[in-house]
Amino acid sequence: EDASPDWGEGGILFASDRGAAGSLDIYRIDPDADAEPVRITRTPWNETEPSWLPGAEALLALDDRDGTPQIARIAAATGASRIVTRDRVGVAHFSLGDGRVVASAFGGQRMRIWQAPLDSLLARAEREGGTPAPDSSATAEEEEAAAAEAAIVEAPADSTAAGWRPPPPPPHTLEK
Repeated sequence: EDASPDWGEGGILFASDRGAAGSLDIYRIDPDADAEPVRITRTPWNETEPSWLPGAEALLALDDRDGTPQIARIAAATGASRIVTRDRVGVAHFSLGDGRVVASAFGGQRMRIWQAPLDSLLARAEREGGTPAPDSSATAEEEEAAAAEAAIVEAPADSTAAGWRPPPPPPHTLEK
């Protein structure tokens, strides 16, 4: 089964169970070449929903190595990975855009949404022994502010938790 494609400057990423018994790994294929997909990860746990980071040297994907899906940074060349979120109840989906990560997470019987600066999540992974964040240009002051803002990742399922921010409203609404 092939699923969750993402097209970026490094080619097409997707999750598949084609090379592992019982788990999903991340693969890359060059859409302009007549070549077989290249397997990036080789793990006994699942990696799904890959998304290229700027520069195509690394990607983010959901990773369930600890039993709860979290966002992990994965080096495209080696498959080495590091968990960059610690949401208590797990991340269901995520998206990258404008230097931020927005994700939906499990919260009892309801889903909740959080957002955080991408640089702060990657910087935390680097500080905790992960691979370096690619092209991080944040100053120490910006990183400190972003790290404080990223505390929303560890917020409880209650959406009134300090630091949680709802997504921005749509640009316009339809009237009856």
